Amino acid sequence: MTWISFKISLSSRIKKVGCVLGLCISFLLSAQTPAIDSLQKVLASPLPDTSRINVLLDLAWKLRSQKNDTAILLGKQALELSTKNKSGKDRELKSALLKSKARSLHTLGWLYYIHGNHSVALSFCNQALICWEELKGSGDIRMVRKATIGLSKTFGNMGVIYFAQSKDSLGLDCYFKALKMKEETGDKKDIAATLSNIGSAYYDLGDYPRALEFNFKALKMYDDFLKGKAMDSDRTGELITLGNIGNVYWIQHDFEKGKEYYFKALDLCKLAGDKRETARQLGNIGNVYTDEGNNATGISYYLQALTIFEGLKDNGGIARNLANMGAAYVNEGDSAVNKDNVLFAKNDRYPKGLECFERALKIKESLGDKNGMANNLANIGMTLFKEKKYPEALVYEMRGAEMARTYKGKNTEMQAEEILYKTFKGMGKTNEALTHYEKYILLKDTLFAEARQKEVVRKEMNYIYEKKEAELKIKSEAQEVVAAEGKKRQQFVIYGVVGVLLIVIVFSVFLFRRFKITQKQKRIIEQQKHIVEESQREIIDSINYAKRIQYSLLATDSMLKKHLPDYFVLFSPKDIVSGDFYWAAEYKDSFYLAVCDSTGHGVPGAFMSILNIGFLSEAVKEKDITKPNEILNYVRARLIETISKEGQQDGMDCILIKIKRTENLVDVEYAAANNEPVLLRDGRMNELAKDKMPVGKGEKTDGFTLHTLQLRKGDSLILYTDGYADQFGGPKGKKFKYKPLNELLLANQYKPCQEQKEVLVSAFVDWKGELQQVDDVTVIGIRI
Repeated sequence: MTWISFKISLSSRIKKVGCVLGLCISFLLSAQTPAIDSLQKVLASPLPDTSRINVLLDLAWKLRSQKNDTAILLGKQALELSTKNKSGKDRELKSALLKSKARSLHTLGWLYYIHGNHSVALSFCNQALICWEELKGSGDIRMVRKATIGLSKTFGNMGVIYFAQSKDSLGLDCYFKALKMKEETGDKKDIAATLSNIGSAYYDLGDYPRALEFNFKALKMYDDFLKGKAMDSDRTGELITLGNIGNVYWIQHDFEKGKEYYFKALDLCKLAGDKRETARQLGNIGNVYTDEGNNATGISYYLQALTIFEGLKDNGGIARNLANMGAAYVNEGDSAVNKDNVLFAKNDRYPKGLECFERALKIKESLGDKNGMANNLANIGMTLFKEKKYPEALVYEMRGAEMARTYKGKNTEMQAEEILYKTFKGMGKTNEALTHYEKYILLKDTLFAEARQKEVVRKEMNYIYEKKEAELKIKSEAQEVVAAEGKKRQQFVIYGVVGVLLIVIVFSVFLFRRFKITQKQKRIIEQQKHIVEESQREIIDSINYAKRIQYSLLATDSMLKKHLPDYFVLFSPKDIVSGDFYWAAEYKDSFYLAVCDSTGHGVPGAFMSILNIGFLSEAVKEKDITKPNEILNYVRARLIETISKEGQQDGMDCILIKIKRTENLVDVEYAAANNEPVLLRDGRMNELAKDKMPVGKGEKTDGFTLHTLQLRKGDSLILYTDGYADQFGGPKGKKFKYKPLNELLLANQYKPCQEQKEVLVSAFVDWKGELQQVDDVTVIGIRI
């Protein structure tokens, strides 16, 4: 039985945010920042504008967590002061106020991130970037370095916010921009912190080799920074990076390496006297021991961490270690039952585990942490199940599953449903057991699909990163060649001035050197050609892999043959991967088929198609939406919620039909967005009704219309995208257009479906001729 794990290393959790916060604190506050009451007293006294702004921002930062709304008001006051009319003021004061404005915007961006309003946070960050750039180009030499540091910190914060929005590629891009700014300043400590952030980002994406690469780079940079410094210097960044490296080894089950780096981090914590970080590392070490099966040793480390957290009154740390101890106690109980066949009533490990879970649950309830509450409820239910206390187990598992649904914790909900299934099964209630088993399987499939989509995103990011590296390498080598060529030409000019007596010698040397340069250039060009070819091959391989993933999500022949008596599918992507797709699902007593054209084609279109397929499946199989028009309404809402928050109008044109067979007829319900289905009946062609709006953000927000029709024997229903009709070709290089396409379909209506497909393919190839295909092409024909 799977445990709902609490072993989320806090070093892992804080490494991304914690390091960036550390950078922000170093910029916003000095180590001698006054207490809140002292700042308030200073604020009450008369101060110049720039000093008042500094105090307002310092106070806002101190209040950022416990009184976030107040902190935001203080930040806005600072921003208002910094944007006063600066006409007539001297250059030095203007620069100071511009810097204050940039700081205010930067701080407000982070405060709104803490508040949970990510779009507003990004807006303030982008305004801060503009101010930093203006300050950097103001001509004030003293401000150039400060502006560069400000740019790096704002980019770093934007990276955190984008990752919180699951916009991983944008987040990673911001981290690399922050790194570039840090390298301009030469501040090794800040460079190391940014490298550590990038490593943490790759950790979250599951790219563990790159996570190690950047964390080790960060560790080396910290070593360089700390050389010659006293042992009691601030080493927070170094110990967090050591913990991050331990996390990467731990998640890959390299427990010995994980312990090695956790213990190194623990030694630094003790040296620095950092009790909270000491407790976190003790908890991490406990995690490794319990994962190795050494529960007793793991519990001893949890107890040490718990004692420290209780002294610090850190409820989050207390609850986390109680939950991990509970899991370890129950694991010991499992071992006792399995090894010595101890009766449940005599096993004291389960009660100890329950006690820990119940204490952790009370703390999570006081903190309002729904995630922690759901996990503890589920684990209490699991333990009661192990004790065969089925009715009590059901109460906790039901609460845990419901709590998980409220905050969309699908993994916790899935594991709770699995326990409910096994509990009802143990009680002999087969109907209830089957209900929860089906929910468990549905959640499991959903999580698998999400993991697969995340893997596609990770490969895309790796491709972008490797492409940038290759481009930079080629550019650097080309610059070296140009520099070498310039140097040689300069030497030739100098030699030519020497005189007539050396002309022959100089000319001979010149010819020799030119020969050498040509040979060198030839070698460099061949090397560059090899690099470009290798990079192109890797890119094509990655896209082909994406094609296999996309094709696995299309409607299968077996499903189509099962529900359609006679049909053909013409699917011809413009590139390797496609923005067009056709999707099918069987649900309850009906069959659904969609032919869709996502925004764009190639790689961007393919990503949109995967997203659209996921939302279609989610609408039918998770949300139990059965009407085609309501399905499209749901998909449109999900697209706007997911990718259109900042004005993008990405989505798809779509025809979605629902087929239900009766004795002699086929009942069809459909909804159509921009593309219309075509009905061929008794030698006539009818273009059916459609809604002139996309599934996505557009000018119209009306609901999609539900249409119905009955098909009888001999009817043909055609579903297509705009790719065929929009193809340029023919003697004048014009579009094929819809009317000739429909006439072609009507003329060949009574041929077997496969022959119809061959006619369409032949006509398309003849029309296109030597021209390139302009769009993805999808045509599906169904004969009743």
